[in-house]
Amino acid sequence: MSAEHLDKTIQGLATARASMLPAVPASPDGAQMPMLARAQAVIPADRIDGKRVIKFRHPGFGWLSFELKDTDAADLAMALIATMRTDQASKKA
Repeated sequence: MSAEHLDKTIQGLATARASMLPAVPASPDGAQMPMLARAQAVIPADRIDGKRVIKFRHPGFGWLSFELKDTDAADLAMALIATMRTDQASKKA
């Protein structure tokens, strides 16, 4: 199987899963670690339909794009900044 064929298969499976019930839970199960991978690149992209778009390069899934409402993008930015400040404060202590 080629990488291109596998990419198309993964995309097809993801599309199928998105339409299935039960839906993916709104938040991860606390007892279960969601699939974790280091994002190799993060690129803010142009707005689409009034929403902000951010792209992550996943080593297995390739480029993943996410639409965020402005309020969600602001919440994400604030949460990342708060976490970084907490980490910096704990290093100084």
